[in-house]
Amino acid sequence: MIAAIPVLARLLWAGPAADASTQPAAATEAGAARDPAPPLSWHSPPGCPQRDDLVRAIEALLGAPMAAPDQGTLAIEGSIEPDQARWRLRLRIVTDSGERTRELPGATCQELLEVAAVLVAVAVDPRVAGVTDEPPVDDVVAPEAPAPTKAPTPVTPEPSGRTTPRRPALGASVALQGALVFGPLPRIAGGLGGLVALRMPHARVELEGTFVWPSSTASSDRGRSVIGLWQLGVRGCGVPRFDRADRRWAIELPVCGGVQAGAMRGQARGVAQPGHGTLPYLALDAGVGALVLLGRARRLGPRLDVRGSVPLLRPGFRIDDAVVFRARAAGLTATVGLELRLR
Repeated sequence: MIAAIPVLARLLWAGPAADASTQPAAATEAGAARDPAPPLSWHSPPGCPQRDDLVRAIEALLGAPMAAPDQGTLAIEGSIEPDQARWRLRLRIVTDSGERTRELPGATCQELLEVAAVLVAVAVDPRVAGVTDEPPVDDVVAPEAPAPTKAPTPVTPEPSGRTTPRRPALGASVALQGALVFGPLPRIAGGLGGLVALRMPHARVELEGTFVWPSSTASSDRGRSVIGLWQLGVRGCGVPRFDRADRRWAIELPVCGGVQAGAMRGQARGVAQPGHGTLPYLALDAGVGALVLLGRARRLGPRLDVRGSVPLLRPGFRIDDAVVFRARAAGLTATVGLELRLR
């Protein structure tokens, strides 16, 4: 950060308010007199650096306790606020030559605190920026001037070495899930499956596979039938997302619709000549889910889905020419699982 001070100062600060040639002596006298610190107002949300952190950062750049100038006016007001998935710094510095306001985006609170510390340190002592040999310039910038608003913002990693991730245009996910299925089989049956998904901003396409354990029809004088099911589903989803940078979780609510295709296998038991058969299964399905992504990286979290289905083919099974079961005209599936985002 120390090595970047001259660059930051030239990009973000148009110049000192007072004559550069008189600043060194004034700064020396201020340090000797230990004047009280200038008015400094700072607001930031919990979890972000506070006013004391800013003062320590400024004094580290100055190499001395922060003090007001012997002559003239110096007042500082600053804040850090959430801005969608990022943060925004607002800084106002008032000197005798006028008022300067800066509004800058950043990936982390710590990054913006260090930028604010550089700007304030330059206002207190221009020698910090190494620009004392430059002529002073007018501190009042016209609103239409593009240079201050287009100045590049430095990116500084957090103390942990990580920066806040940005959502890619395309991503992939995998999930393992358990299921409860009602409709295609004689009774409510459990199943196990997984899915892979291609993610886009606010949308996704999923390929899901599920194996449903067999369930049986009631016993009768004609025996009973044990029927199992496996299926593959393809669906498209719209995905509203609720996310805030100051929280360690995000919620997505996929609303999906698609088609399921698979096979039902039935086996007759309790009859003189047991047999078995396989019939195709095809259905339309639609439903809604909830995915909670945990941690700063938003890569892993639990997911719950509830879907209704309408079969386009209704397989039926017979024993001795008598229908013992036919898939119902509508079904319901609930799944609970864990999703991992690969990127």
